[in-house]
Amino acid sequence: MLINSAVTAVKGDLSDKAKVAAAMKKADFPSIRGNFKLSNNGYPVQDFYLTKVAKRADGKFQTEIVEKVFTNYADRYAKDCAAQ
Repeated sequence: MLINSAVTAVKGDLSDKAKVAAAMKKADFPSIRGNFKLSNNGYPVQDFYLTKVAKRADGKFQTEIVEKVFTNYADRYAKDCAAQ
């Protein structure tokens, strides 16, 4: 979806790599994770959750969120990287 959003943004013209890279950095697409963005070193910035597997009433299993561990977490080394 990220690549498709960049290709769409440059109207299919992939000849200008700088424009394609800039479009990818915008990450303009509907993500199943909610708002999606990239840190300065290109890693996703996202929420992390502690989850558990629980048995449902019908005997099947499901994943349940216990708590949100991190909000908008970026790679711990992003601060050490120059902006791309």
